[in-house]
Amino acid sequence: MTKFYAEVRKRNGSEYEPDSLREMQASIDRYLRQKNYPDSIISGREFKKSQETLNSKAKLLRYQGKGKRLNRAQPYSKVGEEIFWTEGKLGNHNGVAFTNVNFKNLSEHTGFRSRQDHYNAYVEDFTILQMTDADNVAQLEENPTKTRQGGSRNKTRCSPQQMWCTDGGERDPVRLFEKWLKPLYLAIIP
Repeated sequence: MTKFYAEVRKRNGSEYEPDSLREMQASIDRYLRQKNYPDSIISGREFKKSQETLNSKAKLLRYQGKGKRLNRAQPYSKVGEEIFWTEGKLGNHNGVAFTNVNFKNLSEHTGFRSRQDHYNAYVEDFTILQMTDADNVAQLEENPTKTRQGGSRNKTRCSPQQMWCTDGGERDPVRLFEKWLKPLYLAIIP
């Protein structure tokens, strides 16, 4: 296995991605388990040298630039956001656009990282604060998350998760959020 990990290449001679090497290892291990092989090539002590070789090769490939996610979502520009508004994909004129704009605002302003963060948030977690300069602020009191679970060594964010009022106009994130909280049904019904 050590020699295999060190020398394996694609048919055209180029290197595999580091994740592909891990998938190969898992496939071989699964095949051997189906054939009742007694040891695991992923965690067995007998395969420690091959595991070290695989880790070293993966590190080398990452150092050479392999393993970068080229297909990840790219952030949109101000021009792109303006197109979303003019095409009606953002706004408060229908339920889908209204949900889209609040999803965007909560992601940008409160740091929600995934769909799961949105799903786990409750209406009760948000407080609308009236500031001294008459601006409103939507503040999130975060529940425990995967990376901040609480306990005696409570990891908290350095700054509060807040969404500030801008101009009170049509695109004001706090105004849109307050309006979004008022309907009886908060889910989109197709």
